[in-house]
Amino acid sequence: MESENLFETEHKIHFEQGIQLYKNDQYAEALKEFEECIKLCPNDDISCHYIGLIYTAKHDIILAEQFFKRCIGINSYCFDYHYSYGKLLSDNNKFIEATTEFKICVALDSTNYILFVDLGNCYLKLKNYNDAIINYNRSVELNNISVELNLTNYDSYFYLGCCYSHLDKYVDAITNYKKCIELKQDDYMAFLKIGVCYQNLNENIDAISNYKKCIELRDFGEAYFGLGSCYLDLGKYAESIINYKKCVELNHGTAYCSYSNIGLCYKTMKEYDNAITTYKKCIELKPDDLDSYLSLGYCYYQLNDDINSIENYKKCIELKQDCCSAYFGLGNCYCDLQNDFYMAFVEYKKMDNIISKVKPNTHCVRNILITLTNYEKNIYLSEKMMANFFDSDPYATIHILLLIQHDFNKHNFVNSNLSSLLDDYLNEQESCVICFEKILSEDKSRKCNVCEHYLHRKCLARWKKIRRTCPYCNSPQ
Repeated sequence: MESENLFETEHKIHFEQGIQLYKNDQYAEALKEFEECIKLCPNDDISCHYIGLIYTAKHDIILAEQFFKRCIGINSYCFDYHYSYGKLLSDNNKFIEATTEFKICVALDSTNYILFVDLGNCYLKLKNYNDAIINYNRSVELNNISVELNLTNYDSYFYLGCCYSHLDKYVDAITNYKKCIELKQDDYMAFLKIGVCYQNLNENIDAISNYKKCIELRDFGEAYFGLGSCYLDLGKYAESIINYKKCVELNHGTAYCSYSNIGLCYKTMKEYDNAITTYKKCIELKPDDLDSYLSLGYCYYQLNDDINSIENYKKCIELKQDCCSAYFGLGNCYCDLQNDFYMAFVEYKKMDNIISKVKPNTHCVRNILITLTNYEKNIYLSEKMMANFFDSDPYATIHILLLIQHDFNKHNFVNSNLSSLLDDYLNEQESCVICFEKILSEDKSRKCNVCEHYLHRKCLARWKKIRRTCPYCNSPQ
């Protein structure tokens, strides 16, 4: 009996010393005392728990986990043991395992509002936003039972706003961020988040107001980026550029996106030299930036600099062989700046081949040939191309032939075969010369008195809004 008392006294001394040292953050000394406790009593779950907390503070995750599991094994009904283990897991990004521990805590004590915040945080990290919302709301409900609005609800409201934002429920997100501001009026981050929500709702004026409030509280780079984006959407390009540049000064991490948008502003304002300078900065930050090379190609094209334009479009193709925009840009350069219609057609055709693989019934060559026929001196070359193209896509060819007739007010083509192709096709198909669909007996149609081709009345009505002539022979209607 006396030995048992001595044993208990010795254990008590080590335990009390360990507690005191732990409270003073003297973890090494505290650890020795708790280890002595466990030597005296191997099933001392409380000492195991404190050792787990000490290893957590020392960032020794493996040993901390071992001792938390040990104390839970001794006493699986202790809230604190499961909660400490859950916090260790969540702090180390093991969110699925952490939710298991926190759910056990809920079963042991369903009135702890902080627990529901932690559980909500795990679901938020797991992108399970609906379950996160349920737990954050439960946290607020529990906290408001005993205490009216106070700072402890701030985290719940803030993370509720984050969840609703991820679910694109921006109005609900704004409501919760505003509650954060009620609790903490100088909360610059809440103003920033509200600005983002309003911007996603296309309410740029309200977004600008909140971004400016954020900046009043803190000169924050992301708020300037938001302002730049709002002004860009509103077409206020000068203001947009100012704010993007300020963003670059404060937050170099967003420099690429800021420069890219500044380049877009200059390009839209047709200040192509400034745009070129800016896009080159983008490439310095991101050497394989396809979009910047495309934009450089376009800007040089607008400045009639065919050499640099072609060089940048070719760089795009090096980066992405199926880049349709680059082939289209090259075609434009050859066609408009070098008058090399054959090379233009080659590049346009490459673009057409790429698109037709994705959309088999789509042929960009229709528009390509229309572009080529805008050069009257090149009509004959275009007609030769169309004659070769007819077998693979008669619909497109007929469409282009009709447009040529109207653009150049001519019915007889240089290539006589094309005239006969057009007549034979329409007569054989008994098709409307506007939509090319067959005219059925029950369709309401009208016949042109000059060329004697038929048209759907509805098609002709739409056509007359553009031109009051027959779409085939140009005779007045």
